[in-house]
Amino acid sequence: VGGGCVGSEFAAALHGAGCRVTMGFPEAGISARVFPRGLSAFVTYYYRERGVEVLPGETIAGVERDGDGGNVVVRTGSGRALETDGVVAGLGVVPRTELAEQAGLPVEDGVVVDEYGRSAGYEDVYAAGDVAAFPVPALGTRMRIEHEDHANTHGRVVGANMAGAGVAYDHLPFFYSDLFDLGYEAVGEVDALLTQLSSAFYMIALMAPDDTVTDAQALREAVFDLWRLARDEPNADPDSWRTHLERVWATQQRFRQHVRRELHLAGAAGAPARECARLPP
Repeated sequence: VGGGCVGSEFAAALHGAGCRVTMGFPEAGISARVFPRGLSAFVTYYYRERGVEVLPGETIAGVERDGDGGNVVVRTGSGRALETDGVVAGLGVVPRTELAEQAGLPVEDGVVVDEYGRSAGYEDVYAAGDVAAFPVPALGTRMRIEHEDHANTHGRVVGANMAGAGVAYDHLPFFYSDLFDLGYEAVGEVDALLTQLSSAFYMIALMAPDDTVTDAQALREAVFDLWRLARDEPNADPDSWRTHLERVWATQQRFRQHVRRELHLAGAAGAPARECARLPP
């Protein structure tokens, strides 16, 4: 139950362990809240090709046991009854802030903290990880993140600050997931409602010849080298920035040429390429 990060990872892992898997979720496709529409449609298609039954646009009306010690029956909002050995619910979390509220701490989708992990107005009260709403200077906003990278990094920094380190948390959270043979990495704010640029490149490369896949990997490495420069050396000299940007531009142009040449192969493979791929001019 659920088509986000947890639900999609569990479905892939269980299928890989030899289980028959059915996914149900209310969105139009897998990870539709994070991926652009075309990429979500492709991942949904990919899961079906791997043998997972995917039920998008579906809600869960109830879960019950079939008799004493029998199988579990999941009843969907559309009236289907799915008999199964077990249910995994990847539904996300809601931060438990009752204690913070009772203590009078500022709460806004989590315990509001400053760059040191301190609750506003309370020098000796700290919050870290999934429950903390922390400032992100690079994006000019405040975020609450539910992912391993932030939990580990924020926990280390705030723990050190509790011991007097006085270190500001300036880490830009990093996300990743593995979906069968697919994988993705993202940094910053991840939302399908954001402006999207070149979202179809990797999807097309998955179905194209080796040279295009190689270019996709080269582009990915160039982008992440640029990201690492921004993360580790934000005050790097202009020549370093120029070198990284030129590498990204060159690999992107090479990749675009291969994608345009091989676009017809994606359609021949049966994937919804013409629906999913919207290459910019």
